[in-house]
Amino acid sequence: MRESDKVKYGKLLCDMKAGLDGFRYSHVESVYNECVRLSGLFGLTDDESDTLVTAAILHDIAKPFDRDSGQIALADGLGIILTDDDAASYKTLHAITGAALAQKCYPEMITEGICECIRWHSTGKADMSIPEKLLYLADYIEPTRKFDDCKYLREYFYGLIEKGVSPEAALDAALLVSLDMTIKELVDMRANIHPDSLKARNFLLNIVKRSGII
Repeated sequence: MRESDKVKYGKLLCDMKAGLDGFRYSHVESVYNECVRLSGLFGLTDDESDTLVTAAILHDIAKPFDRDSGQIALADGLGIILTDDDAASYKTLHAITGAALAQKCYPEMITEGICECIRWHSTGKADMSIPEKLLYLADYIEPTRKFDDCKYLREYFYGLIEKGVSPEAALDAALLVSLDMTIKELVDMRANIHPDSLKARNFLLNIVKRSGII
């Protein structure tokens, strides 16, 4: 990790600590640490790692606006035009607003790649980049997540790595399992499923089938 990046991450973490409640900040800090770990595991370049780690710190920057109609109001204030599917998937709105808010708050450091990681960390999309996939995974498996599905996915992903499956194949398989679990939960709740999540799932299904893991 470059020294200049360490300084930047320290400043951003301080900003997030000041803007988030203790529970949410603990999650952000844990996602940050998980992304640093994954960056090394996947052998990312310095620029790729910076994209991932910066996005990890800022991915929940819009979370304080979750209550009532806060996300809708934030989107309006940022000039974001939401689709009906976006609005119906309220819990994922912080990813859309977060990407725009991060760019507004830190224009000097937010690249398109960082914005895209933040934008897709909640729903996913078809044909994600490696940093986008890694942030999606880290958000789900970071160690403070105690839900059974999170524990299972964490063990599944690192278990595949221990068995000698390539990191890239293990990542795609883990994301497929994650999306399957999320979609099933939403179906059981009779909740809206964002089309981007379905596209992400179907795209990954074809890749994972070809890999022979399933």
